[in-house]
Amino acid sequence: MDLTVRLAKIAEVRARIEPLLRAHWEEVAQHRAIAPLNPCWEYYYANERIKRLVVVVAENGADLVGYSVYFLAPMLHNMPNLLAQNDIIYIRREYRRGSLAMRLMNLGEAEAKRLGASIISMHVKVDHDFSSLLVRAGYAEIETTYSKELTWRLA
Repeated sequence: MDLTVRLAKIAEVRARIEPLLRAHWEEVAQHRAIAPLNPCWEYYYANERIKRLVVVVAENGADLVGYSVYFLAPMLHNMPNLLAQNDIIYIRREYRRGSLAMRLMNLGEAEAKRLGASIISMHVKVDHDFSSLLVRAGYAEIETTYSKELTWRLA
């Protein structure tokens, strides 16, 4: 197995990412009734144009087997710092053993740092917990996030 991990541009890998996004969404998505899979690709492209997006892909030959994507944004309460927030990380099940996740994260961290980020943040779904990997990579748990569906009806 010849796995490579590299930086990529959305336009270059979008067609190959979309099937993995669907598999990822089917595995972990919450709030499916009100939040179907429908990426805002223009937002990704816009952030990429201003160097506020990091896309890391894992490939086995021409086959895309994983990805990790980060958005860089100003820390509005801590200017002029940039926060690299992981948007999404996914590896096909058959590639989840070994060091691939760490390789994706390491390259993402290096590129985020190169682009000026001073802090990087990852989120973990409660029912898909990979926090032990994050701790081994030097991350610390700093907050817990809760979500709630907000539905509205016309009166």
